[in-house]
Amino acid sequence: MDSRDLVNASGQSLELERRGSVDPYSQLWAGGIIPYDFAGVDSSLANTIRDAFNDWEWGTCIRFVPKEESHTSWIDFQFQGQDCFAKSIGLPQAPGAVSINLGSGGQYDCTTRNRVNNQLGKIIGMRPEETRSDRDLSINVFIENVKPEKRFLFDIDEQANISIPYDITSIMQDPGDYFAQGTGLTMVSIANGQTIAPGDRPNTRDYEAVNNAYRCDPSTTSPTTNCLQAPVSSDYDHSSYNFKVDQVTVEFAKSQGWHYIGLRQHCKSNLNDQDTDDWGFADILDTSGPDVTYSITTDRCKKTHDRHVKYYQLYLCSSKKEESCAYSCDQRGICPVQSPDSTVGVETKSVSFTDNWMWICHYHM
Repeated sequence: MDSRDLVNASGQSLELERRGSVDPYSQLWAGGIIPYDFAGVDSSLANTIRDAFNDWEWGTCIRFVPKEESHTSWIDFQFQGQDCFAKSIGLPQAPGAVSINLGSGGQYDCTTRNRVNNQLGKIIGMRPEETRSDRDLSINVFIENVKPEKRFLFDIDEQANISIPYDITSIMQDPGDYFAQGTGLTMVSIANGQTIAPGDRPNTRDYEAVNNAYRCDPSTTSPTTNCLQAPVSSDYDHSSYNFKVDQVTVEFAKSQGWHYIGLRQHCKSNLNDQDTDDWGFADILDTSGPDVTYSITTDRCKKTHDRHVKYYQLYLCSSKKEESCAYSCDQRGICPVQSPDSTVGVETKSVSFTDNWMWICHYHM
């Protein structure tokens, strides 16, 4: 069998598209589901890891779920020595735990959001950006400044596809003083000669690489804009919302005894302290996915003070009452539509909105 005919934990063959820094020979996690075990992780670090989970889930179809007995492979976290590293690129060949090591006292604080996201990227299947074969077009590597025992980390991976442009802001780009000996830099940007200092979160190209590799349906990611365009409703007295919820959210809600989705429409007023909310509810369905749509209707925004829809928000609830809604999801802004008639103000007082972005709403326990 060709080494690129990849097999996941369920025995299903998966061909990994070679995109950007994604390793062409790493195994994919089945369905993009990555189980985890927080044993031995303190509460502060667990919160940082949860933030990193959310970062990857926001822009991809990757989902991190608590390990259950049925899972044959999962990630856990260790704290040996001083280095930050993942013990596998992608799904490990053998079943069992694959560890992310977040050591302490070394050159870097391995518990920062940047370092955790970087290691999660490897678990997903990505390699360090600086190992790409086209790196010399974007960065200068000063191998003489690298600690001798760490120079192998800068070896070029000739197999990695470079169809996504090199990106020094990628979460997979290590910092410019990566394993430096002394005060010299190990990498600088060719474009400006400055130190390379990636941010805390994956960027759009990181998401693109993962979505290409896992063949993520576009609807399984989150919106990238601050507000979404919603047509004014033809039913002047009501707003209607159509949306999708991912399967992990459905399973999480039911495991907690929440069998309803609550939708809160928030109406912005032109006066302080005059904002109002309208609610609607729906039963949580047994299935989910791109073809499973929820529909909820609410009252329109109150007619005075130029109230208009500012955003809508989902909740997980134990009954069809506001006070039973125990878990809140993110807000999704609705772009205001100004009427050409100055006496009307903002027209979006009632909307008829179909949201093409999947809702991802679950707590990493």
